Amino acid sequence: MSAPPRTDAIAQPAQILRLALRAYLRYAVPLTLLAGAVLAPWLAVALTARAPADPAGAQVALRTAWLLGATAWIGQLLLVGAAAPLVRALDTGAPLSQLRALSGGARQLARAAVPWLAAVAAIALGGLALALPGLALLVLLSTTAASTRSGLPAPLAESAELVRRCFPLAVAAVAALLVIDLGAVLLAQALLRPPPAAKLRPEQLAMFRRMVEVVAIAIVFAAPPIAALLAALHARAARA
Repeated sequence: MSAPPRTDAIAQPAQILRLALRAYLRYAVPLTLLAGAVLAPWLAVALTARAPADPAGAQVALRTAWLLGATAWIGQLLLVGAAAPLVRALDTGAPLSQLRALSGGARQLARAAVPWLAAVAAIALGGLALALPGLALLVLLSTTAASTRSGLPAPLAESAELVRRCFPLAVAAVAALLVIDLGAVLLAQALLRPPPAAKLRPEQLAMFRRMVEVVAIAIVFAAPPIAALLAALHARAARA
């Protein structure tokens, strides 16, 4: 007669969510700073954008806002690596100080750079083939940067293996990430885009630049809680 499975060896979604929430609330400041560093290229595009001078320039600004929202997941997947050592330390009962959390997250960013690039390339290639394979790879490889394994393709394989153990939660986390990123564009457009007019005034054209800035700032502040959730999923699934 086989023994029943140990309940502590099963990664429960509720436990993962609690761990992610604890990690985010405790390390919100270092995670946000790390998010700003990881998403610096997106911030740079937004903060260096000029106010459009004509409707054609306004359309360029609008396309830029959509580009930022549609590609933010690339940097946000790397942030999962920054959140991973913070979450693991908290999960083992040895929480880090804020300064050590910041330095530990930065070290993992450097360590995870190559596996993260490999994961992004795989997701992009899958997306070029068909949308569905790309989305599936985005979920399966979403915790690649959290891996401590060295050499390729070990971090990618580990991510795919661990995500399968909590697949519905991983799908929900990635879906939330995409909804927030693209929702930020829609919300900024609804609130800041001026009504159609034959001739837009300078202050109305300036609203298109503000739209781009709002989107960039939103994706930075939205990234840490999702990164903490994916890092918590990786940590708990690895223990299961």
